[in-house]
Amino acid sequence: MHPDVPFMVVARTLRCPRDGKEVLLESVQGRKGQFQLDVCPKCGGAWFDKGEITKISGSREIERMIVEYAGGDSSLACPHCGQKMVNRPVGDIRLDVCAKCKGVWFDLGEIEKAVRMLGGEFSDVESQENPNLARAILGAGIVFAPLSAMHNLLQPPMKKRYPPDVL
Repeated sequence: MHPDVPFMVVARTLRCPRDGKEVLLESVQGRKGQFQLDVCPKCGGAWFDKGEITKISGSREIERMIVEYAGGDSSLACPHCGQKMVNRPVGDIRLDVCAKCKGVWFDLGEIEKAVRMLGGEFSDVESQENPNLARAILGAGIVFAPLSAMHNLLQPPMKKRYPPDVL
């Protein structure tokens, strides 16, 4: 240990939970400021640390609903802490969430599917042709717009059915 430095901080390299590649940091502008997003250069997946979904969506509630209601089995280990992640169904996709770190992994294509579920006008978005499209969508902030649609997607309205009165 160097005498002028009381301790040394070692940066931990994050690896993609799908293919093990080292993720790259990409600068993203969200509704609540700019932040660094971890993106896999091979598969195009993206790791959102705790608070980053709030930054890009502008809503803490969206992040809370994704993280707190996760609980299904996932085959992935968290790229941050190594703990087995859990699934959070969102429409017809399943996001991988770390119950310990509160981070969320989006596979390539899941972002575009979220866009499709939020509005038909984005139905022509495809990820197979251009893996950088997911990053562009993230930067544009359209993934989580409109917010009311995202709230309904994550916590759909429930119809109450009452049994018929028996007289």
